[in-house]
Amino acid sequence: MKISVIIPMFNREDTIERAIKSVLNQKQADGTTFNLELIVVDDCSKDESVKKVQALNDERICLVQLEKNSGANVARNKGVELATGAFLAFHDSDDEWLPGKLAKQLTFLAQTQADLVSCALSWRGPKGNFELHHKEGKINSSDLVSGNFLSTQTLLMKRACFEEVKFDEALPRLQDWDFVFRFSLNYQIAFLDDVLVYQYPAENSISKNSQAKQEAIVQIEKKFPLLYPMDKTEKAAFYYHLGSLLSSRKYFEKSFKINPSLKTFKAVLLGK
Repeated sequence: MKISVIIPMFNREDTIERAIKSVLNQKQADGTTFNLELIVVDDCSKDESVKKVQALNDERICLVQLEKNSGANVARNKGVELATGAFLAFHDSDDEWLPGKLAKQLTFLAQTQADLVSCALSWRGPKGNFELHHKEGKINSSDLVSGNFLSTQTLLMKRACFEEVKFDEALPRLQDWDFVFRFSLNYQIAFLDDVLVYQYPAENSISKNSQAKQEAIVQIEKKFPLLYPMDKTEKAAFYYHLGSLLSSRKYFEKSFKINPSLKTFKAVLLGK
């Protein structure tokens, strides 16, 4: 059994070594080394990121350099094209896997007979840390239509399932939400409520780009209802989450009109 781990990279000279080592140091439940390959896809970094990867000099690492800056989703899909494992896992170049992540997730994947498994994570910020948890067990499309709690660097899945979904290369943000939602339409997802990932803030992260977020929300607003026939409660929750992402009165009002509530009414008053 082989696992292919994909890391997209862009200007991460200060963090890429930590991210890579947290993958290569993963052990199976019996303490032996995993049969894995780590595919690092560089998206035209301008710093010393590539040299940092090359300096690790590990035969399990495959470094791929894109010819032009294309975004994380293109990098992830390219990595999968080159992958040879039966299982895929994704990691971010500025974050860290904790010991036992792969072993625990593989066990949980088998126990639940799911096609993809995620896990809890701990956000490590300069002003303190907080953990993101969810009820352990199966996750369905209805759970995800009102927002995402499955981050890309927590995902482990069967390779065959990914081929029919892939990452949307035209989406500038919210890629993880879009991917897991579409995945859930045809495959089984399970959540392991165990903190197995540390997520760190990054100054040049695409997630800080508000324009990219707005563009992504416009696309998702059109896409999700076409893929999944939402009932009244789901549609209201969907628009409420879009409003929360932008503090947007427009989306809060849509949610309130569909399913009025005190919570939504307050959001309308406070929205922009």
